[in-house]
Amino acid sequence: MKKCGKDLLLWILCVCITGTLCLIEAGIGMLRYDAEALTQDDGKIYITLQHEGNPLLEDVQYFAAIEEQLQRIEGAVYYEIYGQPIYLNDAEEETLAALQVSDNVLESFGIRIQSGRGFTKADYRIGERVIPVLAGAALAERFKTGDHFFGEYLFDEYEFVVIGILQEESWMKRSQGSWLLDESIVMPAFHVDEESGFGDGLRIHYANLTSGMLCTEAAQRDVVLEQAENILASEGQYGLTTSSMALWVKHMTGLSVQTMICCLVIMATGFGLLLLQMYWRKQSGLSRGFLLVVLLTNLIIVCVMGNWMRYEGIPINLFWSLCFVIYPLGLRLLRRKSQSE
Repeated sequence: MKKCGKDLLLWILCVCITGTLCLIEAGIGMLRYDAEALTQDDGKIYITLQHEGNPLLEDVQYFAAIEEQLQRIEGAVYYEIYGQPIYLNDAEEETLAALQVSDNVLESFGIRIQSGRGFTKADYRIGERVIPVLAGAALAERFKTGDHFFGEYLFDEYEFVVIGILQEESWMKRSQGSWLLDESIVMPAFHVDEESGFGDGLRIHYANLTSGMLCTEAAQRDVVLEQAENILASEGQYGLTTSSMALWVKHMTGLSVQTMICCLVIMATGFGLLLLQMYWRKQSGLSRGFLLVVLLTNLIIVCVMGNWMRYEGIPINLFWSLCFVIYPLGLRLLRRKSQSE
């Protein structure tokens, strides 16, 4: 019974070491991912906002006030980018992919026009249900500059006027996601002069105006995130995600990834020293069955956590698992050799 208890403690220590090493490798993986994302985003950090409540419970002015506050955040640029399709009023009831953007998006993301014109400030305010749009290059055979078509956007009927055609392979690229606009309609994230001529879909549209992205320098990310949280905290209907995984972890736990890694290294070292001490005491008294159980346990943990972490931590833990088996087997072989001599 006493031997069984010691074996169980040894097994628990092995499991703790395996899990700790996985978490250390996950933390290193987060830092590696952030470095790659920062390079892809030209040194910028993107904080994405998402309204998660029922927009029909609030009025248009409520969302307009939040949007204005987001646009005034210091140290960041606020982009409104979201996708809501257009349902055409034709016999086939075709759906067109559509992207709604604020007036600072096309220039910032390098989107160019091959014919016609781009959006002006006037295009972002409409008085009637007439919306100017840009057509992707793949739609150029179907839509020409000056064409009109009718469709449903957010449960309301609109007339759409094609004012320009985008260049081929127009990309909006970010580490969190990219949009190829060749087969899409791009429309302004518009405001209305008078609400009375629109239905409830207008509230959803205005809620989407507050579900944009804050773009900031890496050095300003904490300051910008704090400002965004202060604006949205009283609402309780918004979620925040960021292109920096380390920033998200700090936001959720209050600890930086670097601090967590240091703590985990100390834990793994302590577990390892204790395990070596127990090994030394037991020496070759470990059965093959026990070694097999621990090895299988380690492999299960590595596979489960590796799948969760996109296989971060597998190499180091496979190495550790093999060492766990080789060390006592080596002791056993040395003991047999000394006994034979």
